[in-house]
Amino acid sequence: MKIERIEHLHADAGDRNFDFLKVVTDDGLVGWSEYNETFGGLGVSAVIDGLVPLVIGKDPRAWEAIVTLLYAVRRQAAGGVVQQAIAAIENALLDVKARALGVPVYELFGGPVRERVRVLLVALRDLSARALAGHANSKSQDAARRGEPRQGGAREGLDGAQDQSDGSSTSTSPTSTRRASPAAAATSRAERGPPRAHQRPRPARGLPRGRRQGRRHPGGP
Repeated sequence: MKIERIEHLHADAGDRNFDFLKVVTDDGLVGWSEYNETFGGLGVSAVIDGLVPLVIGKDPRAWEAIVTLLYAVRRQAAGGVVQQAIAAIENALLDVKARALGVPVYELFGGPVRERVRVLLVALRDLSARALAGHANSKSQDAARRGEPRQGGAREGLDGAQDQSDGSSTSTSPTSTRRASPAAAATSRAERGPPRAHQRPRPARGLPRGRRQGRRHPGGP
């Protein structure tokens, strides 16, 4: 088994890209890995292109020897783009070897350490309004089961997100444009009454109580 070609692919994820590395062997096996050029890793793809000639034609199952060679021919800084590029190639080679053996990748490292893993849903800006509406309804139902009062923040945010997805810069939803009339605002101010008088400033610390209030202290001058 020999490595036939290596290519990197990039998917548009809204405000960033998802970067993937694909290793193809002459037997038709394909190994995948993911790296990131968005957060401080700009240039990883170019470094990978420079390392590809050293990898083509080698047996991907001997991934430790390939990684050692890559480390020997390049200077690295801890966490730098060269190490990120080598890591992307190494992970893809591990995927190829696991597929060749017919086992998951974790079997190459002593087996799994847990049976279940919590996942985090990251909402991108271009999610459909239907997905956002389902999320808002789920939050409302959870609040209703807990007996909490219903709040309009989620509904207003949903209206704004839906208007943005439709290409409109201003919202026409009555729930997202709640403005009181001048008469209603005046009535509300009248019901609240006059503003409260300013509270007396708190006295400074470290002084006798009589002197703080402007009176002569019995034991002082």
